[in-house]
Amino acid sequence: MARPTAAKPPARRPPALDLPQATARLSLREFTLGDLPALAGWSADPRVTRHLLFGPRDAAAARRHLEEVLEAQSARVRRFWELAIERASDGVVIGACDLTLRSREELEVGYLLARPYWGEGYATEALRAVVSAAFSQLGVTRVVAATAVENARSARVLERAGLRWESLLRAHARGRGRVWDVNVYCVGRDDWLSGNGA
Repeated sequence: MARPTAAKPPARRPPALDLPQATARLSLREFTLGDLPALAGWSADPRVTRHLLFGPRDAAAARRHLEEVLEAQSARVRRFWELAIERASDGVVIGACDLTLRSREELEVGYLLARPYWGEGYATEALRAVVSAAFSQLGVTRVVAATAVENARSARVLERAGLRWESLLRAHARGRGRVWDVNVYCVGRDDWLSGNGA
């Protein structure tokens, strides 16, 4: 008599984002080659890149970065998305946000905005959209973000987007000839859903 075999669990579908992600004022979408002028503009701005591990980038380095982003879009199983932040009213690309799956349970987010668009709430709006998508579409249970300890402006954006300070990591990253201390912010799925009317 044949022994019964255990049923295989259903295959977990590859992570996928529904794009573009729309907010009241923004569209978060895949980059295209036509976005190079905007990306090159903010990449070359030392005030935009001041607290980042890269930059400023010259035009050739910005193009290489965009080509890497475009290549990553065709990965069979994606673990990384870098999205253009486009203003819905006029189609201007004002910045970028990125999502990196660190594990099945955890996603790291980041963002930057071109300087003319600082102080308008766009970063908070974009981050809230990607955090929501991380929980509802990618199925993670935790979203994290790291910011340089001296970047108080970014810390306020993360807090307004619903993340809370979790820890200080000393000598966490190396870049641009220095070692960086970072503050880690996070939000769990249950806390996000209870705080956002779900």
